[in-house]
Amino acid sequence: MGIIAKLYVNGQVYNVLESEQGIIQSSDETGRPTSRPFHTGLKAAIESTKDTYFFEKAIHPTQQIQEIILEYSDSMPGRRTRRIRFVDCYVTFDSIHFKANDTDPLTETLLITAAGIEDSHSQGKYTTPRQETEFLSNQAPLTTQEEETEKKKVIDYYITDLNNKRIDKILAGNIILLNIHSKNMTDELFTIKLSNKTIDFKYNGEVLTDDTLSNYRIGSNHEKIELEVIKQEV
Repeated sequence: MGIIAKLYVNGQVYNVLESEQGIIQSSDETGRPTSRPFHTGLKAAIESTKDTYFFEKAIHPTQQIQEIILEYSDSMPGRRTRRIRFVDCYVTFDSIHFKANDTDPLTETLLITAAGIEDSHSQGKYTTPRQETEFLSNQAPLTTQEEETEKKKVIDYYITDLNNKRIDKILAGNIILLNIHSKNMTDELFTIKLSNKTIDFKYNGEVLTDDTLSNYRIGSNHEKIELEVIKQEV
């Protein structure tokens, strides 16, 4: 069993190689906390890309990132995805690491501080006085009684590239995002057949049998599922 981590920032998706974060409190000699909880920051090593987004944020002392989402998903389809949402963030450290071999990718190490944190697996939230962006769980949508009791349904699904642009032609070697829009489907299992006679698809490193993504557990009303496109296996 393996865990795959992704970082979602400003419409981009980054592969996370390593991540670490924590909450600390000062305490007295009895071990009783004497200060409010303090988040030590999210330290993440990601596969470096051609963009300089994090570098530009790191060199600017006042530019915030409104939202960063760290997503952990199981390599086995159907398992529940964990999403940690960081709001009102600063990049306080940015470092590029290169190693001349054929195995290690060019990596970028980040330290991200946040004014607020919420976790899809927890009811607790971390907040500081400078937080401005509201927690998702605090946003009360305006719905009618009929809408609240509406049946579960998949509204739409389509393919985009990693820049969230819709694409019609899919080629072997592409990395694509399968977008699924649904309603009242959270935690429901979903199966979809992508049917393509010339290519195959990989999800979490495994080839989809008969181009079918089976028993995927829906985690939100808009799912973005990363797939690798490969030549069809004979």
